[in-house]
Amino acid sequence: MKNILRVIGPFLAAAVVLASCGRDDDIRAIDARVHTLYEQKRYDEAVKEAEKLLKASEKRFGKDSTSLVPPLYNLAGLYRTTGRVRESVPIYQRLVAIYEKQNGASHSQTLRMVHELATVQMSLKNYDEVETLVRRIAEAREKNPESTDLELASAWNNWGYLYLVEKRTDEAEALFKKSLERLEKNPDGNRDYLDATLSHLAFLYRGAARTDEALAILDQIVELRKKQAGTDSPIVATAYNNMGLLLNEAGRPDEAVARYQQAVAILEKDPENRKDLVVTLENWAALLDGTGKTAEAAALRERINKEKTQEPLKKP
Repeated sequence: MKNILRVIGPFLAAAVVLASCGRDDDIRAIDARVHTLYEQKRYDEAVKEAEKLLKASEKRFGKDSTSLVPPLYNLAGLYRTTGRVRESVPIYQRLVAIYEKQNGASHSQTLRMVHELATVQMSLKNYDEVETLVRRIAEAREKNPESTDLELASAWNNWGYLYLVEKRTDEAEALFKKSLERLEKNPDGNRDYLDATLSHLAFLYRGAARTDEALAILDQIVELRKKQAGTDSPIVATAYNNMGLLLNEAGRPDEAVARYQQAVAILEKDPENRKDLVVTLENWAALLDGTGKTAEAAALRERINKEKTQEPLKKP
């Protein structure tokens, strides 16, 4: 059974934004080539030029100069873009060391780079390293009286997400609840972050077979997304789909069908939602098969086949 659970993961890699670097003409020239190749999506060539740029910058400024931050950051981002994620790890470690030397271990810029390193280690499933990093960020935020509610909430959410992945349920739940307490002080300003943490908590409850608690969280997510994006938004439909999955798993098929119907009513209004519509219809058909309603399931599958064979949408 497919699931289009929308979780805004805490370790999502940001889009690579190349920084400009270099004060010498030769360095500026290499830097310009890196940017041009990146904009042309010639990423492998951009990596080679970025490696040249780093060597030239090291020769000019030394290996621990703050002038190395842009070429190091660009190279790490390009390694990730081209699937060479492991090679980005020592680059981010160097960046952390440079920021530590310049600003101190608990400075916001240093912690931002620690987060980047944690993002990479998370993608590599190096969970022991991730725990060290997210714990460091959280403890630094907790000790700093100037930390904002959002900074604290994000740190706890990220730490909780790691424990969720590791199935350390009680510890994850406690961290998610701490995060929510901070985010709920300004719900309108923190909607995306609330959505992420609530989604993680719902996923946790689902995995622990705590159905009613998961449904209550999903109800909150529905209302949050309606305020954020409107009642006919596909992200609202996704929440209804997830409620249908959860209710079906809990042996409440009639309630599940009602949620699938709500999701379909939204998704069928816009052909751009076709992929998600097919997923929801497939979930609904699987439910019908499982409850012995094979004729209704067959009718839904006919519709699914029609949706799948529609002409692809043309981008303007």
